[in-house]
Amino acid sequence: MPPLLPPASAEYYSEQRDITAKVLKAARDIWGRQPPAEFDEWFAANADRLVATITAGQAKAVDGADDYVGRVLGQLGTPVDPDVGIDTSRLIGIASDGRDLEGLLYGAIVHAKHDVGQGYSPSLAWEKASKTLLQYTQTQVADAARVATGLAITARPHVGYVRLINVPCCPRCAVLAGRWYKKASFQRHPGCDCRNIPATEDVADDLTTDPRAYFDSLSAAQQDKLFGKASAEAIRDGADISQVVNAERGMKVAGVYGRELAITTEGVTKRGIAGKAIRARGRNAATTPRLMPEAIYEIAEDRAEVLSLLRKNGYIFEGQPTRAPKPTPKPAAAEPAPTVEAAPVETPNVGEAAPKRKARKTSPFAGQSTADLEARMFAKAEAGIVDDEFDALAAEIDRRTIRAQVERERRAAARETKNRTADSTYEQLLAQGVDDEEAIEQAYGVPVERQRRYNATSTLNSWGYQGKSLDAQISAWHKDEAYRAWLQAENDTNGYMLSKAGEKAGTDPRRLWSMPEAQARKHASEELRAWWDEHGRVTKAELKAQLLDPTELARIQSSRRDFLT
Repeated sequence: MPPLLPPASAEYYSEQRDITAKVLKAARDIWGRQPPAEFDEWFAANADRLVATITAGQAKAVDGADDYVGRVLGQLGTPVDPDVGIDTSRLIGIASDGRDLEGLLYGAIVHAKHDVGQGYSPSLAWEKASKTLLQYTQTQVADAARVATGLAITARPHVGYVRLINVPCCPRCAVLAGRWYKKASFQRHPGCDCRNIPATEDVADDLTTDPRAYFDSLSAAQQDKLFGKASAEAIRDGADISQVVNAERGMKVAGVYGRELAITTEGVTKRGIAGKAIRARGRNAATTPRLMPEAIYEIAEDRAEVLSLLRKNGYIFEGQPTRAPKPTPKPAAAEPAPTVEAAPVETPNVGEAAPKRKARKTSPFAGQSTADLEARMFAKAEAGIVDDEFDALAAEIDRRTIRAQVERERRAAARETKNRTADSTYEQLLAQGVDDEEAIEQAYGVPVERQRRYNATSTLNSWGYQGKSLDAQISAWHKDEAYRAWLQAENDTNGYMLSKAGEKAGTDPRRLWSMPEAQARKHASEELRAWWDEHGRVTKAELKAQLLDPTELARIQSSRRDFLT
Protein backbone atom coordinates (compact mmCIF):
# COMPACT_ATOMS: atom_id res chain seq x y z
CA MET A 1 0.00 0.00 0.00
CA PRO A 2 1.40 3.43 -0.86
CA PRO A 3 2.45 5.60 2.10
CA LEU A 4 0.00 8.06 3.66
CA LEU A 5 2.00 10.99 2.33
CA PRO A 6 4.25 10.41 -0.70
CA PRO A 7 7.83 11.66 -0.10
CA ALA A 8 7.60 13.97 -3.12
CA SER A 9 4.54 15.63 -1.59
CA ALA A 10 6.22 16.12 1.79
CA GLU A 11 9.31 17.64 0.13
CA TYR A 12 7.24 19.91 -2.09
CA TYR A 13 5.14 21.16 0.80
CA SER A 14 8.23 21.87 2.88
CA GLU A 15 9.67 23.91 0.01
CA GLN A 16 6.40 25.85 -0.31
CA ARG A 17 6.45 26.74 3.39
CA ASP A 18 10.02 28.01 3.11
CA ILE A 19 9.09 30.17 0.12
CA THR A 20 6.06 31.60 1.91
CA ALA A 21 8.04 32.34 5.08
CA LYS A 22 10.71 34.28 3.15
CA VAL A 23 8.11 36.30 1.24
CA LEU A 24 6.21 37.13 4.43
CA LYS A 25 9.38 38.34 6.14
CA ALA A 26 10.31 40.52 3.15
CA ALA A 27 6.81 42.03 2.98
CA ARG A 28 6.84 42.72 6.73
CA ASP A 29 10.22 44.44 6.45
CA ILE A 30 8.94 46.69 3.68
CA TRP A 31 5.80 47.56 5.63
CA GLY A 32 7.77 48.41 8.78
CA ARG A 33 6.49 49.10 12.27
CA GLN A 34 6.24 52.91 12.28
CA PRO A 35 3.35 54.49 10.37
CA PRO A 36 4.19 57.00 7.65
CA ALA A 37 2.91 60.57 7.76
CA GLU A 38 0.77 59.97 4.65
CA PHE A 39 -0.48 56.44 3.98
CA ASP A 40 -1.24 57.00 0.28
CA GLU A 41 2.13 58.63 -0.39
CA TRP A 42 3.89 55.73 1.31
CA PHE A 43 2.02 53.20 -0.81
CA ALA A 44 2.81 55.07 -4.02
CA ALA A 45 6.50 54.94 -3.11
CA ASN A 46 6.56 51.29 -1.96
CA ALA A 47 3.88 49.48 -4.00
CA ASP A 48 6.39 48.37 -6.64
CA ARG A 49 8.62 46.77 -3.99
CA LEU A 50 5.70 44.88 -2.45
CA VAL A 51 4.45 43.69 -5.84
CA ALA A 52 7.97 42.61 -6.85
CA THR A 53 8.35 40.63 -3.60
CA ILE A 54 5.09 38.72 -4.05
CA THR A 55 5.71 38.20 -7.76
CA ALA A 56 9.08 36.63 -7.00
CA GLY A 57 7.45 34.39 -4.42
CA GLN A 58 4.76 33.32 -6.87
CA ALA A 59 7.39 32.51 -9.49
CA LYS A 60 9.27 30.28 -7.04
CA ALA A 61 6.03 28.67 -5.83
CA VAL A 62 4.81 27.59 -9.30
CA ASP A 63 8.19 26.42 -10.51
CA GLY A 64 8.24 22.65 -10.91
CA ALA A 65 4.52 22.06 -10.27
CA ASP A 66 4.18 19.74 -13.26
CA ASP A 67 7.23 17.75 -12.22
CA TYR A 68 5.84 17.50 -8.67
CA VAL A 69 2.54 16.00 -9.84
CA GLY A 70 4.34 13.49 -12.03
CA ARG A 71 6.63 12.38 -9.18
CA VAL A 72 3.74 11.97 -6.71
CA LEU A 73 1.74 9.82 -9.15
CA GLY A 74 4.82 7.73 -9.80
CA GLN A 75 5.40 7.15 -6.08
CA LEU A 76 1.74 6.14 -5.71
CA GLY A 77 2.24 3.51 -8.41
CA THR A 78 -0.12 5.19 -10.89
CA PRO A 79 2.07 7.23 -13.27
CA VAL A 80 0.08 9.28 -15.80
CA ASP A 81 1.65 11.39 -18.54
CA PRO A 82 0.10 14.80 -19.35
CA ASP A 83 -1.94 15.24 -22.53
CA VAL A 84 -0.87 18.86 -22.89
CA GLY A 85 1.81 21.17 -21.56
CA ILE A 86 0.96 23.79 -18.96
CA ASP A 87 1.92 27.47 -18.81
CA THR A 88 2.17 28.85 -15.27
CA SER A 89 3.52 32.28 -16.31
CA ARG A 90 0.04 33.80 -16.23
CA LEU A 91 -0.27 32.97 -12.55
CA ILE A 92 2.62 35.28 -11.72
CA GLY A 93 2.12 38.98 -10.99
CA ILE A 94 -1.66 38.92 -10.60
CA ALA A 95 -4.02 38.22 -7.72
CA SER A 96 -6.00 34.99 -7.62
CA ASP A 97 -9.26 36.91 -8.11
CA GLY A 98 -7.99 38.44 -11.37
CA ARG A 99 -7.00 41.84 -10.01
CA ASP A 100 -3.52 43.25 -10.34
CA LEU A 101 -1.48 42.78 -7.18
CA GLU A 102 -1.14 46.51 -6.56
CA GLY A 103 -4.92 46.92 -6.45
CA LEU A 104 -5.22 44.02 -4.00
CA LEU A 105 -2.45 45.27 -1.71
CA TYR A 106 -3.94 48.76 -1.55
CA GLY A 107 -6.69 47.12 0.47
CA ALA A 108 -4.30 47.12 3.44
CA ILE A 109 -4.02 50.92 3.14
CA VAL A 110 -7.81 51.16 3.00
CA HIS A 111 -8.02 49.16 6.23
CA ALA A 112 -5.46 51.44 7.92
CA LYS A 113 -7.25 54.63 6.85
CA HIS A 114 -10.61 53.24 7.96
CA ASP A 115 -9.27 52.38 11.43
CA VAL A 116 -7.80 55.87 11.83
CA GLY A 117 -11.21 57.26 10.91
CA GLN A 118 -12.73 55.05 13.62
CA GLY A 119 -10.46 56.58 16.26
CA TYR A 120 -7.46 54.25 16.28
CA SER A 121 -4.03 55.82 16.57
CA PRO A 122 -1.98 55.77 13.33
CA SER A 123 0.50 53.34 14.96
CA LEU A 124 -2.18 50.82 15.94
CA ALA A 125 -4.02 51.19 12.62
CA TRP A 126 -0.76 50.60 10.72
CA GLU A 127 0.06 47.53 12.82
CA LYS A 128 -3.45 46.12 12.35
CA ALA A 129 -3.25 46.67 8.60
CA SER A 130 0.02 44.73 8.49
CA LYS A 131 -2.01 41.63 9.37
CA THR A 132 -4.15 42.24 6.30
CA LEU A 133 -1.05 42.69 4.15
CA LEU A 134 0.50 39.44 5.42
CA GLN A 135 -2.74 37.57 4.80
CA TYR A 136 -2.89 38.90 1.23
CA THR A 137 0.75 37.92 0.72
CA GLN A 138 0.42 34.38 2.10
CA THR A 139 -2.78 33.71 0.17
CA GLN A 140 -1.41 34.89 -3.19
CA VAL A 141 1.76 32.78 -2.96
CA ALA A 142 -0.21 29.71 -1.79
CA ASP A 143 -2.92 30.21 -4.43
CA ALA A 144 -0.37 30.43 -7.23
CA ALA A 145 1.16 27.10 -6.13
CA ARG A 146 -2.26 25.45 -5.76
CA VAL A 147 -3.48 26.62 -9.16
CA ALA A 148 -0.23 25.52 -10.80
CA THR A 149 -0.65 22.08 -9.22
CA GLY A 150 -4.28 22.06 -10.38
CA LEU A 151 -3.21 22.78 -13.96
CA ALA A 152 -0.74 19.91 -13.84
CA ILE A 153 -3.47 17.62 -12.51
CA THR A 154 -5.97 18.73 -15.16
CA ALA A 155 -3.40 18.10 -17.88
CA ARG A 156 -3.46 14.39 -16.96
CA PRO A 157 -6.49 12.22 -17.79
CA HIS A 158 -8.38 10.53 -14.94
CA VAL A 159 -6.33 12.34 -12.28
CA GLY A 160 -7.81 14.39 -9.45
CA TYR A 161 -6.70 15.22 -5.95
CA VAL A 162 -7.29 14.40 -2.33
CA ARG A 163 -7.35 17.19 0.23
CA LEU A 164 -4.88 16.43 2.99
CA ILE A 165 -5.20 18.76 5.96
CA ASN A 166 -2.26 20.26 7.81
CA VAL A 167 -2.82 19.65 11.51
CA PRO A 168 -4.03 21.68 13.28
CA CYS A 169 -6.49 22.97 10.71
CA CYS A 170 -9.67 24.99 10.83
CA PRO A 171 -13.08 23.23 10.97
CA ARG A 172 -13.96 24.33 7.44
CA CYS A 173 -10.96 22.44 6.03
CA ALA A 174 -11.45 19.43 8.33
CA VAL A 175 -14.88 18.55 6.89
CA LEU A 176 -13.45 18.60 3.34
CA ALA A 177 -10.57 16.26 4.18
CA GLY A 178 -10.20 12.83 2.62
CA ARG A 179 -12.47 13.32 -0.40
CA TRP A 180 -11.28 12.64 -3.93
CA TYR A 181 -12.05 15.56 -6.22
CA LYS A 182 -12.18 15.00 -9.95
CA LYS A 183 -11.91 18.70 -10.79
CA ALA A 184 -8.83 20.53 -9.56
CA SER A 185 -10.78 23.44 -8.05
CA PHE A 186 -9.26 23.69 -4.59
CA GLN A 187 -11.56 25.37 -2.04
CA ARG A 188 -9.59 27.47 0.42
CA HIS A 189 -9.82 30.45 2.74
CA PRO A 190 -7.25 33.20 3.42
CA GLY A 191 -4.34 31.66 5.28
CA CYS A 192 -5.25 28.07 4.31
CA ASP A 193 -2.25 25.74 4.01
CA CYS A 194 -3.95 22.40 3.30
CA ARG A 195 -2.40 20.22 0.60
CA ASN A 196 -3.87 18.85 -2.64
CA ILE A 197 -2.25 15.48 -3.23
CA PRO A 198 -2.50 14.32 -6.88
CA ALA A 199 -4.13 10.90 -7.10
CA THR A 200 -6.18 8.68 -9.36
CA GLU A 201 -9.53 7.56 -8.02
CA ASP A 202 -8.46 3.95 -7.52
CA VAL A 203 -5.77 4.88 -4.96
CA ALA A 204 -7.53 7.84 -3.34
CA ASP A 205 -8.68 5.75 -0.38
CA ASP A 206 -5.07 5.26 0.65
CA LEU A 207 -4.80 9.01 1.26
CA THR A 208 -8.13 9.49 3.02
CA THR A 209 -8.33 11.53 6.21
CA ASP A 210 -11.55 11.04 8.16
CA PRO A 211 -12.80 14.42 9.56
CA ARG A 212 -14.27 12.70 12.62
CA ALA A 213 -11.03 10.77 13.17
CA TYR A 214 -9.18 14.08 13.06
CA PHE A 215 -11.61 15.54 15.61
CA ASP A 216 -11.22 12.51 17.91
CA SER A 217 -7.43 12.79 17.70
CA LEU A 218 -7.58 16.20 19.39
CA SER A 219 -7.76 16.81 23.10
CA ALA A 220 -10.95 18.31 24.51
CA ALA A 221 -9.16 21.66 24.89
CA GLN A 222 -8.02 21.55 21.24
CA GLN A 223 -11.51 20.59 20.09
CA ASP A 224 -13.02 23.51 21.99
CA LYS A 225 -10.40 25.92 20.68
CA LEU A 226 -10.61 24.99 17.00
CA PHE A 227 -14.35 24.23 16.70
CA GLY A 228 -15.78 26.41 19.49
CA LYS A 229 -17.01 25.04 22.81
CA ALA A 230 -20.66 24.56 21.83
CA SER A 231 -19.86 23.06 18.42
CA ALA A 232 -17.26 20.70 19.90
CA GLU A 233 -19.72 19.65 22.62
CA ALA A 234 -22.37 18.92 19.99
CA ILE A 235 -19.95 16.74 17.99
CA ARG A 236 -18.95 14.88 21.16
CA ASP A 237 -22.66 14.35 21.86
CA GLY A 238 -23.05 12.63 18.48
CA ALA A 239 -23.79 15.48 16.05
CA ASP A 240 -22.49 15.13 12.49
CA ILE A 241 -19.29 17.15 12.18
CA SER A 242 -20.13 18.48 8.70
CA GLN A 243 -23.58 19.69 9.79
CA VAL A 244 -22.12 21.50 12.80
CA VAL A 245 -19.29 23.18 10.89
CA ASN A 246 -21.35 24.14 7.84
CA ALA A 247 -24.07 25.65 10.03
CA GLU A 248 -21.73 28.54 10.85
CA ARG A 249 -21.90 29.81 7.26
CA GLY A 250 -25.45 31.07 7.75
CA MET A 251 -25.18 32.07 11.41
CA LYS A 252 -26.97 35.16 12.70
CA VAL A 253 -28.87 36.30 15.79
CA ALA A 254 -32.67 36.49 15.95
CA GLY A 255 -35.48 36.63 18.48
CA VAL A 256 -36.54 33.04 19.16
CA TYR A 257 -38.61 31.68 22.07
CA GLY A 258 -38.67 35.10 23.71
CA ARG A 259 -34.89 35.62 23.72
CA GLU A 260 -32.02 36.50 21.39
CA LEU A 261 -30.46 33.25 20.12
CA ALA A 262 -27.96 32.21 17.45
CA ILE A 263 -29.67 30.59 14.46
CA THR A 264 -28.53 29.54 10.99
CA THR A 265 -30.04 29.58 7.51
CA GLU A 266 -27.71 26.80 6.34
CA GLY A 267 -29.32 23.50 5.30
CA VAL A 268 -32.94 24.58 5.83
CA THR A 269 -34.10 24.12 2.21
CA LYS A 270 -36.44 21.28 1.25
CA ARG A 271 -33.43 19.15 0.27
CA GLY A 272 -31.34 20.05 3.31
CA ILE A 273 -31.05 17.61 6.20
CA ALA A 274 -32.19 20.26 8.70
CA GLY A 275 -34.95 21.40 6.36
CA LYS A 276 -36.30 17.86 6.13
CA ALA A 277 -36.15 17.45 9.91
CA ILE A 278 -38.01 20.73 10.47
CA ARG A 279 -40.68 19.92 7.87
CA ALA A 280 -41.15 16.43 9.30
CA ARG A 281 -42.46 18.17 12.42
CA GLY A 282 -45.01 20.10 10.36
CA ARG A 283 -43.01 23.32 10.60
CA ASN A 284 -40.94 25.46 8.23
CA ALA A 285 -37.73 27.44 8.57
CA ALA A 286 -39.57 30.76 8.51
CA THR A 287 -41.58 29.99 11.65
CA THR A 288 -39.13 27.57 13.29
CA PRO A 289 -35.55 28.75 12.66
CA ARG A 290 -32.71 26.24 12.84
CA LEU A 291 -30.86 26.76 16.14
CA MET A 292 -27.08 26.85 16.35
CA PRO A 293 -25.49 24.37 18.81
CA GLU A 294 -24.67 27.20 21.26
CA ALA A 295 -28.36 28.16 21.33
CA ILE A 296 -29.35 24.56 21.98
CA TYR A 297 -27.04 24.28 24.96
CA GLU A 298 -28.23 27.66 26.21
CA ILE A 299 -31.92 26.72 26.36
CA ALA A 300 -31.80 22.95 27.00
CA GLU A 301 -32.43 21.97 30.61
CA ASP A 302 -30.88 18.49 30.50
CA ARG A 303 -29.01 16.09 28.24
CA ALA A 304 -32.17 14.43 26.93
CA GLU A 305 -33.41 17.81 25.69
CA VAL A 306 -29.99 18.55 24.16
CA LEU A 307 -30.11 15.35 22.08
CA SER A 308 -33.73 15.97 21.14
CA LEU A 309 -32.96 19.50 19.89
CA LEU A 310 -29.86 18.30 18.03
CA ARG A 311 -32.09 15.84 16.14
CA LYS A 312 -34.87 18.36 15.53
CA ASN A 313 -32.35 20.81 14.07
CA GLY A 314 -30.66 18.27 11.78
CA TYR A 315 -27.35 17.80 13.60
CA ILE A 316 -28.09 14.16 14.48
CA PHE A 317 -29.92 12.17 11.82
CA GLU A 318 -30.48 8.66 10.53
CA GLY A 319 -27.78 7.42 8.20
CA GLN A 320 -25.14 9.95 9.24
CA PRO A 321 -21.48 8.86 8.90
CA THR A 322 -20.33 7.09 12.06
CA ARG A 323 -17.08 5.78 13.44
CA ALA A 324 -16.72 2.96 15.91
CA PRO A 325 -15.71 4.39 19.27
CA LYS A 326 -12.14 3.79 20.35
CA PRO A 327 -11.85 0.76 22.66
CA THR A 328 -11.69 1.69 26.30
CA PRO A 329 -8.34 0.67 27.82
CA LYS A 330 -8.68 -1.89 30.59
CA PRO A 331 -7.65 -0.75 34.05
CA ALA A 332 -4.24 -1.95 35.21
CA ALA A 333 -5.64 -3.30 38.47
CA ALA A 334 -6.75 -6.93 38.54
CA GLU A 335 -10.08 -5.95 40.04
CA PRO A 336 -12.32 -4.27 37.45
CA ALA A 337 -13.66 -0.80 38.12
CA PRO A 338 -17.23 -0.69 39.46
CA THR A 339 -19.78 -0.65 36.64
CA VAL A 340 -21.77 2.14 38.24
CA GLU A 341 -18.81 4.53 38.08
CA ALA A 342 -17.40 3.52 34.70
CA ALA A 343 -20.54 3.30 32.56
CA PRO A 344 -21.60 6.98 32.47
CA VAL A 345 -18.12 8.14 31.42
CA GLU A 346 -17.43 5.55 28.73
CA THR A 347 -20.95 5.25 27.28
CA PRO A 348 -20.90 6.41 23.60
CA ASN A 349 -21.79 10.06 23.14
CA VAL A 350 -25.23 9.40 21.66
CA GLY A 351 -26.38 7.36 24.65
CA GLU A 352 -29.47 8.84 26.26
CA ALA A 353 -28.25 8.13 29.80
CA ALA A 354 -24.82 9.72 29.48
CA PRO A 355 -24.57 12.96 31.48
CA LYS A 356 -23.58 16.20 29.80
CA ARG A 357 -19.89 16.85 30.28
CA LYS A 358 -19.08 19.95 32.26
CA ALA A 359 -15.34 19.66 32.82
CA ARG A 360 -13.30 21.86 30.50
CA LYS A 361 -9.58 21.98 29.95
CA THR A 362 -8.10 25.43 29.86
CA SER A 363 -7.39 26.75 26.37
CA PRO A 364 -3.72 27.52 25.70
CA PHE A 365 -4.87 31.01 24.72
CA ALA A 366 -7.03 31.61 27.80
CA GLY A 367 -6.35 34.93 29.49
CA GLN A 368 -4.49 36.33 26.48
CA SER A 369 -5.91 39.29 24.60
CA THR A 370 -6.40 39.25 20.86
CA ALA A 371 -3.85 42.05 20.58
CA ASP A 372 -1.27 39.82 22.32
CA LEU A 373 -2.03 36.93 19.96
CA GLU A 374 -1.71 39.23 16.94
CA ALA A 375 1.61 40.52 18.24
CA ARG A 376 2.92 36.95 18.54
CA MET A 377 1.75 36.10 15.05
CA PHE A 378 3.34 39.27 13.62
CA ALA A 379 6.62 38.44 15.35
CA LYS A 380 6.63 34.98 13.78
CA ALA A 381 5.81 36.40 10.36
CA GLU A 382 8.61 38.94 10.68
CA ALA A 383 11.05 36.16 11.56
CA GLY A 384 9.82 34.08 8.63
CA ILE A 385 8.40 31.35 10.88
CA VAL A 386 5.11 29.97 9.54
CA ASP A 387 4.70 26.86 11.70
CA ASP A 388 1.86 25.05 13.48
CA GLU A 389 1.76 27.69 16.22
CA PHE A 390 1.43 30.42 13.58
CA ASP A 391 -1.55 28.54 12.09
CA ALA A 392 -3.08 28.01 15.54
CA LEU A 393 -2.74 31.72 16.34
CA ALA A 394 -4.38 32.67 13.04
CA ALA A 395 -7.22 30.19 13.67
CA GLU A 396 -7.79 31.52 17.20
CA ILE A 397 -7.84 35.15 16.01
CA ASP A 398 -10.27 34.19 13.23
CA ARG A 399 -12.52 32.36 15.72
CA ARG A 400 -12.54 35.31 18.11
CA THR A 401 -13.38 37.68 15.27
CA ILE A 402 -16.39 35.56 14.28
CA ARG A 403 -17.60 35.25 17.86
CA ALA A 404 -17.18 38.97 18.44
CA GLN A 405 -19.25 39.68 15.33
CA VAL A 406 -22.01 37.35 16.56
CA GLU A 407 -21.96 39.09 19.94
CA ARG A 408 -22.18 42.51 18.27
CA GLU A 409 -25.16 41.32 16.24
CA ARG A 410 -26.80 39.93 19.39
CA ARG A 411 -26.38 43.23 21.19
CA ALA A 412 -27.61 45.16 18.17
CA ALA A 413 -30.70 42.94 18.02
CA ALA A 414 -31.29 43.48 21.75
CA ARG A 415 -30.96 47.25 21.30
CA GLU A 416 -33.37 47.15 18.38
CA THR A 417 -35.92 45.22 20.44
CA LYS A 418 -35.50 47.67 23.33
CA ASN A 419 -35.94 50.63 20.99
CA ARG A 420 -39.07 49.14 19.42
CA THR A 421 -40.56 48.65 22.88
CA ALA A 422 -39.67 52.21 23.87
CA ASP A 423 -41.16 53.60 20.64
CA SER A 424 -44.40 51.71 21.26
CA THR A 425 -44.57 52.97 24.87
CA TYR A 426 -43.91 56.54 23.72
CA GLU A 427 -46.72 56.44 21.17
CA GLN A 428 -49.13 54.98 23.74
CA LEU A 429 -48.30 57.73 26.24
CA LEU A 430 -48.88 60.43 23.64
CA ALA A 431 -52.21 58.85 22.75
CA GLN A 432 -53.14 59.03 26.44
CA GLY A 433 -52.47 62.78 26.43
CA VAL A 434 -49.15 62.70 28.30
CA ASP A 435 -46.89 65.69 27.63
CA ASP A 436 -44.19 65.00 25.02
CA GLU A 437 -41.27 65.56 27.39
CA GLU A 438 -42.83 63.40 30.09
CA ALA A 439 -43.57 60.67 27.55
CA ILE A 440 -39.93 60.66 26.43
CA GLU A 441 -38.74 60.45 30.03
CA GLN A 442 -41.04 57.51 30.81
CA ALA A 443 -40.45 55.61 27.55
CA TYR A 444 -36.74 56.25 26.97
CA GLY A 445 -35.53 57.15 30.46
CA VAL A 446 -34.20 60.58 29.42
CA PRO A 447 -34.89 63.21 32.13
CA VAL A 448 -36.73 66.35 31.02
CA GLU A 449 -33.81 68.60 31.99
CA ARG A 450 -31.41 66.59 29.82
CA GLN A 451 -33.86 66.73 26.90
CA ARG A 452 -34.00 70.51 27.12
CA ARG A 453 -30.23 70.90 27.30
CA TYR A 454 -29.87 68.59 24.31
CA ASN A 455 -32.42 70.61 22.30
CA ALA A 456 -30.65 73.85 23.25
CA THR A 457 -27.27 72.47 22.21
CA SER A 458 -28.66 71.14 18.92
CA THR A 459 -30.28 74.49 18.16
CA LEU A 460 -27.07 76.44 18.79
CA ASN A 461 -25.11 73.92 16.70
CA SER A 462 -27.53 74.46 13.83
CA TRP A 463 -26.88 78.21 14.10
CA GLY A 464 -23.12 77.63 13.93
CA TYR A 465 -22.24 78.26 17.59
CA GLN A 466 -19.57 75.86 18.81
CA GLY A 467 -18.23 75.18 22.27
CA LYS A 468 -17.24 72.42 24.67
CA SER A 469 -20.35 73.06 26.77
CA LEU A 470 -23.76 74.66 26.52
CA ASP A 471 -22.55 77.69 28.51
CA ALA A 472 -19.67 78.18 26.06
CA GLN A 473 -22.11 78.10 23.15
CA ILE A 474 -24.39 80.59 24.89
CA SER A 475 -21.41 82.93 25.43
CA ALA A 476 -20.69 82.87 21.70
CA TRP A 477 -24.37 83.49 20.90
CA HIS A 478 -24.57 86.34 23.46
CA LYS A 479 -21.70 88.19 21.77
CA ASP A 480 -23.70 88.35 18.55
CA GLU A 481 -26.96 89.27 20.25
CA ALA A 482 -25.26 91.97 22.35
CA TYR A 483 -23.57 93.40 19.27
CA ARG A 484 -26.90 93.51 17.43
CA ALA A 485 -28.56 95.27 20.41
CA TRP A 486 -25.68 97.76 20.69
CA LEU A 487 -26.03 98.74 17.01
CA GLN A 488 -29.75 99.30 17.39
CA ALA A 489 -29.38 101.21 20.67
CA GLU A 490 -26.65 103.47 19.27
CA ASN A 491 -28.92 104.40 16.38
CA ASP A 492 -31.98 104.99 18.60
CA THR A 493 -30.06 107.13 21.16
CA ASN A 494 -28.15 109.08 18.50
CA GLY A 495 -24.92 107.84 20.09
CA TYR A 496 -25.70 109.19 23.61
CA MET A 497 -25.01 105.94 25.48
CA LEU A 498 -22.72 106.85 28.42
CA SER A 499 -23.39 108.73 31.64
CA LYS A 500 -20.79 111.11 33.10
CA ALA A 501 -19.54 108.25 35.28
CA GLY A 502 -19.19 106.09 32.20
CA GLU A 503 -17.36 108.79 30.23
CA LYS A 504 -15.03 109.45 33.17
CA ALA A 505 -14.23 105.72 33.43
CA GLY A 506 -13.65 105.50 29.67
CA THR A 507 -16.18 102.66 29.32
CA ASP A 508 -16.64 101.06 25.90
CA PRO A 509 -20.44 101.25 25.25
CA ARG A 510 -20.41 97.70 23.92
CA ARG A 511 -19.30 96.43 27.34
CA LEU A 512 -22.54 97.74 28.89
CA TRP A 513 -24.23 94.44 27.79
CA SER A 514 -21.72 92.23 29.64
CA MET A 515 -21.29 94.21 32.89
CA PRO A 516 -23.26 93.40 36.06
CA GLU A 517 -26.69 95.04 35.98
CA ALA A 518 -25.99 97.71 38.64
CA GLN A 519 -22.66 98.77 37.12
CA ALA A 520 -24.10 98.85 33.60
CA ARG A 521 -26.95 101.17 34.64
CA LYS A 522 -24.50 103.45 36.47
CA HIS A 523 -22.38 103.86 33.33
CA ALA A 524 -25.33 104.06 30.91
CA SER A 525 -26.91 107.35 29.82
CA GLU A 526 -30.49 108.24 30.65
CA GLU A 527 -31.42 107.61 27.01
CA LEU A 528 -29.90 104.13 27.05
CA ARG A 529 -31.57 103.20 30.33
CA ALA A 530 -34.91 104.19 28.83
CA TRP A 531 -34.09 102.10 25.74
CA TRP A 532 -33.36 99.11 27.98
CA ASP A 533 -36.66 99.60 29.78
CA GLU A 534 -38.46 99.34 26.46
CA HIS A 535 -36.39 96.71 24.61
CA GLY A 536 -34.67 94.83 27.41
CA ARG A 537 -30.99 94.33 28.12
CA VAL A 538 -30.04 90.91 26.77
CA THR A 539 -27.87 88.84 29.15
CA LYS A 540 -26.43 85.31 29.10
CA ALA A 541 -28.77 84.26 31.89
CA GLU A 542 -31.81 85.43 29.93
CA LEU A 543 -30.67 83.67 26.76
CA LYS A 544 -30.09 80.42 28.67
CA ALA A 545 -33.52 80.65 30.29
CA GLN A 546 -35.11 81.14 26.86
CA LEU A 547 -33.26 78.15 25.37
CA LEU A 548 -34.31 75.85 28.22
CA ASP A 549 -37.97 76.91 28.00
CA PRO A 550 -39.68 74.88 25.22
CA THR A 551 -42.17 77.66 24.45
CA GLU A 552 -39.50 80.36 24.25
CA LEU A 553 -37.19 78.10 22.24
CA ALA A 554 -39.94 77.47 19.69
CA ARG A 555 -40.58 81.22 19.45
CA ILE A 556 -36.88 81.98 18.91
CA GLN A 557 -36.54 79.27 16.29
CA SER A 558 -39.51 80.53 14.31
CA SER A 559 -38.64 84.25 14.47
CA ARG A 560 -34.85 84.20 14.31
CA ARG A 561 -33.34 86.18 11.47
CA ASP A 562 -29.74 86.78 10.59
CA PHE A 563 -29.32 90.45 11.55
CA LEU A 564 -26.32 90.84 9.25
CA THR A 565 -28.38 90.27 6.09
